[in-house]
Amino acid sequence: MNNELATRQGLGQAANAAASENIFTNYLFRKAANTQVRHEKEIRNFSSFLSELGYTNNGMTTPEEWSGITFGLIEGYQHYMLQHGYSVNSTNQTIYIIKAYAGLAGKAGFIDYVELARIREIKGFKSGEAVHIDQQRKAAGSATRISTKKQQARNLSTLQVEQLKHQHPDTLKGKRDALIFAIFLDMGLRESELMSLSRDSFDLDNRVLHFHREKTNNNGHETMSRDVIAAATAYFTAIPADDQHDLFVTISKGGNVTGSLTMRGLQSIVKNAGKEIGIPNLSPHDLRHSMALRAYLAGIPLKSIQRRLGHSTVKTTERYIDIEALDRYNDFDRDF
Repeated sequence: MNNELATRQGLGQAANAAASENIFTNYLFRKAANTQVRHEKEIRNFSSFLSELGYTNNGMTTPEEWSGITFGLIEGYQHYMLQHGYSVNSTNQTIYIIKAYAGLAGKAGFIDYVELARIREIKGFKSGEAVHIDQQRKAAGSATRISTKKQQARNLSTLQVEQLKHQHPDTLKGKRDALIFAIFLDMGLRESELMSLSRDSFDLDNRVLHFHREKTNNNGHETMSRDVIAAATAYFTAIPADDQHDLFVTISKGGNVTGSLTMRGLQSIVKNAGKEIGIPNLSPHDLRHSMALRAYLAGIPLKSIQRRLGHSTVKTTERYIDIEALDRYNDFDRDF
């Protein structure tokens, strides 16, 4: 009986150890792809902050590295972000993420319950408090609107749009990239929406693209442009119909399919293509902004652009395009 008890206890401890080792990975696995990227970025930034304080770490990517984390360190990072001009909203979201990982480390046994309780007591700033904080920062001459996201996307020229959509080699990789850029630049999809597409998403006969919006958890459908239809037809002809990977794949230098494309791989494709035409650090979000602006300047109604982008209100679409700035420019873009 004692042997059976010892065996059960040993198995339980082994299971705990395995669960603890993979607790961060399992947590991220349940998140949307774009959320995973955001979490990884915030943890890297927190890791850099800790390194500056002398807290030795290898990126804070394992629960063991969190064993020395205290509420004082996290609260210190909260104040650090405010002092360095991050918006209150971005600061709140970042601290929420860090507290979540601290909680996972506590569950894995690397932060004791007393310290974890103190960490959980760290609060974000309410809207009223945010106003007072920003007033004080403005009075001190400090920035108040730095976000963890890029503040302003680049608007691409007509030539740059044509280069990104059409200057690709006649290879499987070239056909894949042509479809990716056509979707971003003509459909305005988010990264997660593009990554969720399958062959069945493309109704080529009726020129309709079906997709799922992870951000709002609903389904959308939009009319495809001629470039999207042409690129999709070329890509589907080049890639085997029975390929078991996701729609967008990674391709070796020899032209062979080696797996499914990841979010980071997608971002690298966009960044590298931008670099080739003289646009450093080009992102999928830049392409989404470009689509919105090009559509507006072509005379497409704001309501239609709002629907295509999946914005909940037209006000968001106006900020996306910066309608106010464009109207100021157009008012004097003529003789008087």
